[in-house]
Amino acid sequence: MKLPHLAIALLLASDAAAQMPWPAGPATEIGLEGQPGGLPAGFESSGVVWHAGRGTVVVVNDNGQIAELSPEGGLLALWPLPGDLEALTITDPASSRVYVGVENPDSVVEFDLATGQPTGASWDLTPWMTGPGNEGLEALAYADGVFFVGLQVDGRIFHFVLRAGGAVQFLGT
Repeated sequence: MKLPHLAIALLLASDAAAQMPWPAGPATEIGLEGQPGGLPAGFESSGVVWHAGRGTVVVVNDNGQIAELSPEGGLLALWPLPGDLEALTITDPASSRVYVGVENPDSVVEFDLATGQPTGASWDLTPWMTGPGNEGLEALAYADGVFFVGLQVDGRIFHFVLRAGGAVQFLGT
């Protein structure tokens, strides 16, 4: 679904993050698509996460871009990352790394916001989950050492531990 601008409704996963107030004013619109300082025209937001450690909002789109926005609305950086990017999550707010969910082939890619580059770490999830055409990986969350990955075609949530060297431990659905 194409949005005229990015509307933010953030659900914070950790107690520490939940205690942090939103740093911008109420009803602040951020990343206004096609506006000066906002997201580029045609940016179809498909995943968003608040990065408490950096104090920024990180957004991915279906056309292979990662954007970092200030809470006041300005575009701080825009990086390419090949693929149909559908979701993202963080595992450690003290780190500049985010984990990006890619649809078809269904996978997770580690990306470093500090360098603006993928780290080289990635995990192939296609042995467990793949949707037809454009109905694969659609959601990604992290809690207590486990990545939770949503499959669009049937709504199942898969649980994985992603290990060094691209190793994947499937825990179930």
